[in-house]
Amino acid sequence: MGEIEVASKKLANYQKDVFGVELGAILKNFTKIIAIISKLNLNKKQITQKELKFKHRRAHAFFMQKKYDKSQIFYFHLCIAQPFDGRFWFGLGETLRKNGDFEKAIQAFEFSCLLLPGDPKPAYFAGLCWLKLNNAAKAKFFFKIATYFPVNSKINKVFINRAQTLVDNIEKKEKTDE
Repeated sequence: MGEIEVASKKLANYQKDVFGVELGAILKNFTKIIAIISKLNLNKKQITQKELKFKHRRAHAFFMQKKYDKSQIFYFHLCIAQPFDGRFWFGLGETLRKNGDFEKAIQAFEFSCLLLPGDPKPAYFAGLCWLKLNNAAKAKFFFKIATYFPVNSKINKVFINRAQTLVDNIEKKEKTDE
């Protein structure tokens, strides 16, 4: 059995416990957001690929300069223009997290999880936001999701290992609190 099959089996087993309930709520929220974007017709004029690339470069440049408010505006517009691109939701989540708006960041990371199924980073960062909100159970849930992805790159391995370490730490704390 390959790495992807093992990861899929682990995730399927975890879904039986709690993920199915969480996934339903995330999908429901995402569907509402897409409906709102459609009703507002904000993306009536199709944005060109060139404009998308430019806005994405600007958003990333502002993020790297720690100008999170400006970066957030660009990522928000990118999410409206291309609501099914998980990279933009992830970028929005990161700017919201850096600005301390953890609840909204979690929602953006959840959408990114749906749209970037092979990437552990959105789940990892959603877990960090839950930790900031003092909800270890929700944090553990997202960290566990991050550990189920296949290690297909060095960066994925880093985030998967970090997530597993945080799951272990939360579980140790749970045992000492009993």
